[in-house]
Amino acid sequence: MAGAACATNILEKDILEDAYTHTEKLVTKIAWKFTNRYGGEFDEWLSEANLIFIDACQSYNGRSSLITWLWYKLHWGLYKCLKIRTSEQRTISLEELDSDDVPVEDIFPAKTQNNLVYTISHVSASSQELWGLLVDPPDELRGELDADNPEATWDAIQRYCEWKLRWTWREMQSAIAELRELCITK
Repeated sequence: MAGAACATNILEKDILEDAYTHTEKLVTKIAWKFTNRYGGEFDEWLSEANLIFIDACQSYNGRSSLITWLWYKLHWGLYKCLKIRTSEQRTISLEELDSDDVPVEDIFPAKTQNNLVYTISHVSASSQELWGLLVDPPDELRGELDADNPEATWDAIQRYCEWKLRWTWREMQSAIAELRELCITK
């Protein structure tokens, strides 16, 4: 019976290795995206992504493709790590407050990661432009925006991006996805 358990473990290891060789680019690309977008060390993000990869493979139930499941688990797992990283703060004892060794930045942290203006400045130019259209639309677009009719507003923004800004559908989808991620993580 012990031999069967050993064979199962070896088989699971082989399956994981095979799955990783087929999805390594995806794991690396998502880790790189998080490094560029939110800072930190690439190796740390990749390490977290690899742990999430193992969890995703173990929790995979076959209802969707493995790639879809992995993409979903990687994004939400890394966002969870990001949330934990940004919420951690250093505690300062009363003795440290009396000394001159503690920098003011440690006492009054800027929390720039939670600042929307800071975060908007770290997204792609397309996302920044789309954000600008939503916050301060040009006069020619402003007449078409209707808060009571979101579908018509969305259609107007799409037409404006397509005809005035000459965006491709892919560029538009990318900017929307980036802003959606920003809203979810904040």
